[in-house]
Amino acid sequence: MPNFPRIHKQHIALYGTTREEVQQQIEAWTRNARQYGLIFSQEKSEVLILNRLEDIGGQINMDGVNLENTDNFKYLGSTLSKNGEIDVEITKRIEIGGKFYHVVRDLIWNKKVPQKCKKVLYILHPDFNLWE
Repeated sequence: MPNFPRIHKQHIALYGTTREEVQQQIEAWTRNARQYGLIFSQEKSEVLILNRLEDIGGQINMDGVNLENTDNFKYLGSTLSKNGEIDVEITKRIEIGGKFYHVVRDLIWNKKVPQKCKKVLYILHPDFNLWE
C-alpha cells in the first residue's frame, strides 16, 4: 500500500433510501479510499437512520464490523436526530446561549472588571442591552 498521510476529523455523509443502498455506498467508499491509502475509522464511524415513520431495523457494517447506531449526530455544527425533529438542536443552542449569558453577566456586574473591558463587551456584543 502506498504511504499516503491519513486524513483525520473529516466527515462524510452518505444518503440512501434503503439500507442496502447505504451499505453499497459504504463498501464503494472504503474500497476506493483504500486505493489511495485512506482508511476509515470503524470505531469513530456512526450510523444515523433518519426515518420518521418506522424503525427499519438491521445493521450497517464496514468491512464486516457493525457500525454504531446513534439517535443524534452532530454534523457540520448542527445536531441531526433520527426522527428528523430539531428539538435536540434547539435545546442545545438554548443551553449554549444561557451559559454564555451567565458568564458575561458575571463579568458585566463584577466591580473588579474595568469599565473599559465592559465597554468592549458591549461593542462586540450589542445584544447585551436586550438581556438586561
